[in-house]
Amino acid sequence: MDWNQTVDIMGNIAGPDWSRSNVVEGVYLAMRVMSHRAVLASNSIAPEAYLRRGPESSPESRRLALKIVEEVLSRESVPLDKIPQETIDLYIKALAEVTRRRLKQDFQYDEERGAMLLEEMRRAG
Repeated sequence: MDWNQTVDIMGNIAGPDWSRSNVVEGVYLAMRVMSHRAVLASNSIAPEAYLRRGPESSPESRRLALKIVEEVLSRESVPLDKIPQETIDLYIKALAEVTRRRLKQDFQYDEERGAMLLEEMRRAG
């Protein structure tokens, strides 16, 4: 699977039906599950159980995280802990890009102008 396809798939899952805060939190939780997949597997903790342990997270965010993880599992057709690190990294980077795009869309900011202003402040300061 290529980069653009992965971003599109993850973007469709974490699309406009979800609030911005649910997307940010749900993506974060999905990334945690994927990053900690070996530890979870070695302790026989299913992603659903791990996500239920986070009472500080909203139910909607946990649902989105689980939906993301289930999509990864469906596409890879192997247990989470058997997915190669490079593949997990691709999904995590795609999720980060989806979140960045959502925030940019919702807040209507200009990244290039922000970078330019930051550079000017660094030179001045």
